[in-house]
Amino acid sequence: MTAEAAQPPTRPLPIRPRPVSGETTFSYIRRLAVANHMRPLHLRRYLKDPGPGGGFRLGWLAALAGRPVIS
Repeated sequence: MTAEAAQPPTRPLPIRPRPVSGETTFSYIRRLAVANHMRPLHLRRYLKDPGPGGGFRLGWLAALAGRPVIS
């Protein structure tokens, strides 16, 4: 699946660990993936922002984690 074909998540993953204070996005994505029996690399690729800067789609991560986006 290419980044252009990816669809935003419509519901959270079944297991949603709480973020730890001071935890990096990269670390949280890994813990979320492992908790849901996924490969962290697959979840990181899914959440990768195709635009310039190469960050993560934080809105998508929030949806998967069942948490609000905090600016």
